[in-house]
Amino acid sequence: MTAENCGAFHDDSDNIIEYYTCGDPGGYPVLYMHGATPVPFTGELASFVRQKGIFALTILRPGYGKSTPQRFDDIFSYAQALEPFLDQLELSRFDVMGLSAGAPHCYAMCAAYPGRVGEAHICAGIPLANNRLIYSKYSKAERFMFSLSKCLPPGLIGRYGVAAMEAMERKKGWIKPPYAESMDEVFKRYVRPNWLGIGLSTRLQYKNWGFDAEKIAAKVNVYHSCSDEMVSFEIARCSASLLKNSSFTALDGEKHSSEKTVSEALTGIAKRLADGGPSYTDLH
Repeated sequence: MTAENCGAFHDDSDNIIEYYTCGDPGGYPVLYMHGATPVPFTGELASFVRQKGIFALTILRPGYGKSTPQRFDDIFSYAQALEPFLDQLELSRFDVMGLSAGAPHCYAMCAAYPGRVGEAHICAGIPLANNRLIYSKYSKAERFMFSLSKCLPPGLIGRYGVAAMEAMERKKGWIKPPYAESMDEVFKRYVRPNWLGIGLSTRLQYKNWGFDAEKIAAKVNVYHSCSDEMVSFEIARCSASLLKNSSFTALDGEKHSSEKTVSEALTGIAKRLADGGPSYTDLH
């Protein structure tokens, strides 16, 4: 994982939140919600963040890496539980950016902290699975898998989920990511420690989120590829249209979770800052 600093936040119950930061601590904060595999930034994107005055923070969700595998009733409750962490780092105003499975957590942050979140940036994100219209657009097989995810124990989901993720990556060639670590290192350090990360996260993303994403007031910028092989382009576009305040950027020829989607989001944030958007120092 390309990052300049690694930290561990302990709450009052001594639960741990492992997090990584990249960029200028005095820059505008962007809270990054990782996908099923927590690999946030390549060296190129890290360099871009530093140059554009952005302070990126990646939180490892419960069960990933050293983060305590806490269990929550819904994603909204998890977002609310992050308040002490946000206060400790004095994040009074920030954007959220989510890749793939990180998208529902971005929506939850918007709902939980309407006065703190500036804009949200959804990159190849999971659509509004709680919405009846969106849910109806999935195939019967996909709806069956969603139902299983709601009721199976997180440990079981995690054990089989990690095995499926690893098999998928190996089928693609177990390609070394374009950052400092190998795929073996990524799985060993962040994914395999207790198996529960993907299980807890997957279960929450298909249960009731605990809020109505359609009522979120913050601007939501959605970036999605027409060639995404995992999340339907049409379903993603339909999800964006249901949001109260959104923009949709279609990308050509990119696979799911490609670096290009994250790059487009970061470029949009940098442009907003350059055009006179909020700065971190102005908000303190």
